[in-house]
Amino acid sequence: MKRVYSTTVLSLLHLTLFAQAGSSLSYMYRPGDIIHRYGIEDFCIGTKGENQIWDYSSLRTDSKDFIVEYTSDKDNDDIVVEISNGTRYYYAQDSTAIRNVGYENNNIAVEFDRPETVLVFPLSFGNKRAGAFHGSCMYCEEVMARDFGTYSVEVDGKGKLLLPDGKVLDKVYRVHYTKDNCRIAYDDIHTTKELVEYINKTHYLSNDSIATLTANQDNCYRHTEVYKWYAEGFRYPIIEAIVYGKNDNGWNNTIAYYYPPDEQEKLYDTENERTRSLCTNGDNVTDSKNDESDSYDNKSNDGSLPYTIENGKNSFVIHTSVRNAEIYVDALLSDISGVVLRRASGNSDSPIIIDCTGLISGEYAIRITIGEKIYERKVHYNNK
Repeated sequence: MKRVYSTTVLSLLHLTLFAQAGSSLSYMYRPGDIIHRYGIEDFCIGTKGENQIWDYSSLRTDSKDFIVEYTSDKDNDDIVVEISNGTRYYYAQDSTAIRNVGYENNNIAVEFDRPETVLVFPLSFGNKRAGAFHGSCMYCEEVMARDFGTYSVEVDGKGKLLLPDGKVLDKVYRVHYTKDNCRIAYDDIHTTKELVEYINKTHYLSNDSIATLTANQDNCYRHTEVYKWYAEGFRYPIIEAIVYGKNDNGWNNTIAYYYPPDEQEKLYDTENERTRSLCTNGDNVTDSKNDESDSYDNKSNDGSLPYTIENGKNSFVIHTSVRNAEIYVDALLSDISGVVLRRASGNSDSPIIIDCTGLISGEYAIRITIGEKIYERKVHYNNK
């Protein structure tokens, strides 16, 4: 099915133009990369938290090579396509997150008008994003359905990773992704156009209504957990574990993969090569500049930060504390799922005003770029 990206998705694509150099670029998917991964036998998830030592020195892998390939979408160069296990996954990415905007294979095609966040930046312990996703779905070019649900993605662990070849990786971050989704099929709708028209005419699903419908397990419901271990100096995860479903005895149906570091080192990746070189030489590599960013979980202004945010009348007013220079400042306001809603920019010697007219009261996120540094903060807007 021909992919026609919605206004929401296109607004996310425009963010790629403003992605700044920094830790997020080290982990973004790249067209042209081919990754080798191997199945892991009897994998144990381990624990979360800081200062962890995940000892996988004795893990066993099978000999079959599962290849993951990344390429560009022929209809839109801003979309990166992941080809894995016979399925094509479509991603939009920027300096704050990687988002799934759809996927397809021989049996099904799904296109999200409300994308699903699968990875958050920066990879700093405690960084978390939660939200809802929604899209249209077509089975075998005949049955039309809605595909929707809720997700949560969190960097829930930080520590060292002990690998079977004797290698020890420092500054490893574990990303824990949780997804609940369901589908509603329509017997009397037969084309994507008819489904979109039906959705537009009916009440569009809000975050709350999606959560309520997803929690009703009488629908076609599925729960998935994904764990990924990322190490500084490597673009793709070192270990990935996918856990499907729940039963009375806990988790079941676990599939795990090992992405050998020596295979990733064969990629032409100058940014990560430099990071690995610094680590090898024993230099003090910073935490991917994570300390330069203020995560979404920070709820109050910190005097050590070079800006303050004030609630104005139907607006947010940003004051920067940069002295002795005029620096370009750019501010983006998005909902918690990452959809960009407003933008304002100017110089550091003047307030930056984000107009919030028309927005409903609730939680939002502001991304502020001051020169080459990026700061992110969760804010509450009250529509008085």
